[in-house]
Amino acid sequence: AFEIEDGRIRRHMLSNIRQFAVVTTHGSPRWFIRLFMGEPGRKQVLRGLTQHLAKGCRVSWNALYAIDTRDADALEAWRERTARRLGRFFAG
Repeated sequence: AFEIEDGRIRRHMLSNIRQFAVVTTHGSPRWFIRLFMGEPGRKQVLRGLTQHLAKGCRVSWNALYAIDTRDADALEAWRERTARRLGRFFAG
């Protein structure tokens, strides 16, 4: 993602990326991930990686929580919503 010279970041290698989407799942429910854990995955990716992307990079975070308790219909519905959302995101 970057070049280091003399212990300092000298050049960002991903600065041409203008749109960035994440699709992820969690076994735990959203309230637990958010309230007790503070959304560590989201923070790490959005705060850590996006600083190396183009300035003003558009970001989309798509997470499904409590995946372990979802039935096949709910999983399919989420997959379809996510596909539509990403279609709009990358088209716009």
